[in-house]
Parts: sequence; C-alpha cells; structure tokens
Amino acid sequence: MDLKSENSAESICRYLIDEFELDETDVTEMFEEFFKNIEELAETAVEQLNSGLSWENLRMTAHSMKGAAGNMGATAIFKLAKAMEQATISQDREEFLRFRELLLENLENLKAQVDEQN
Repeated sequence: MDLKSENSAESICRYLIDEFELDETDVTEMFEEFFKNIEELAETAVEQLNSGLSWENLRMTAHSMKGAAGNMGATAIFKLAKAMEQATISQDREEFLRFRELLLENLENLKAQVDEQN
C-alpha cells in the first residue's frame, strides 16, 4: 500500500482552507486536535485488543479513526484506518496491529511535515 503521496500536509492544508474557508491558525489547531485524537484512539484500540473487549468495540474505535481522518482529508490515514476496521471484521489480530503500526508511522510523517511548515 503506497500512501506517501496521499498524505502531504500541504495538500491537506489546501483542502481544509479551500473546503472550509479556514485560516492558517484554524488549520494548525485542527491538526493538533487531529493528532491528539488519532493517537488516543490508537492507544485505546490496543488496550481494547489486549483486554479482550469485543471485536465490535474495536471496530467502532477503528471506524472513529477512519471518520476523523476522512474529515481532515488525510487520505492515507483514512485508508489505513479502514484496513484496521476490515481486520476487526475478519478478527485478524496481526493484520489489525500491522495496519495500526503503518497508520502511526504515517501520522508521524504527517506531523513532521506540519512542523516543517510552521
């Protein structure tokens, strides 16, 4: 899954500014909230997986991540969250964890790009 070109901070910023008529301060705040939200949900997902909560609970957490990424226009993270959600449907722990790791790597890359822009 080649997602690098789909996750540039510049393209996401452009999307947020054009689509929602935001200024740069608003976009920065949205990124900060997005990063915090996704990191918390990713941690919650592992806690759910390790505690033996139902796959349905885990699916809802992945679905929340997918929705947050979609709202931001973060296509790569959206696709990885969708893959995580699909892994819960097939109850595939290894795939779920693999896609979660890829999602967090993409999130870190996006954070670095945002930091470079500021």
